[in-house]
Amino acid sequence: MKNLYLFSILLLFSGFNLFSQETTSVSQDKMMLGEINKAAFLQDPYADWYEDEYQNYTLDVKTLYGIKDKIKSTKIKVFFGSWCSDSRREVPRFIKLLDYLGFDYKNVQFIALDRKKAAPDYQKNIYDIQYVPTFIFFRNGKEIGRIIESPQDTLEKDIAGILK
Repeated sequence: MKNLYLFSILLLFSGFNLFSQETTSVSQDKMMLGEINKAAFLQDPYADWYEDEYQNYTLDVKTLYGIKDKIKSTKIKVFFGSWCSDSRREVPRFIKLLDYLGFDYKNVQFIALDRKKAAPDYQKNIYDIQYVPTFIFFRNGKEIGRIIESPQDTLEKDIAGILK
């Protein structure tokens, strides 16, 4: 009877451990990590949230008209988490904005981070990323501004303010 009791407890704990490992593995498999390109957003399982937000966002074209020439000389780093609801909302909108402006994608770098704000080949302390998404704008190699987590007003107006 004692052996049956010990066997039941052992079986119970090993079942919890198996379930825990499976859950962790599944979430890690679906997380983007490291430097990615725009096309990666169109792959499963990211395409669902990406395409929905991209298609449904209405651009403020009046504000964009005023920044079209200013943004050409800008380089941008986008730090985001594919697991993060703010990133899932703001990054597709940002890409739609860049597409509308005809922005040259060789001047933008997308870096996907994990929940600890880490990624392969990324030195965490260089840009002090604490929240995602973080959009960092550079001109002549110097940082000129950031949008952190979500815009204070709109993406278009916040970018216009940075590019003044």
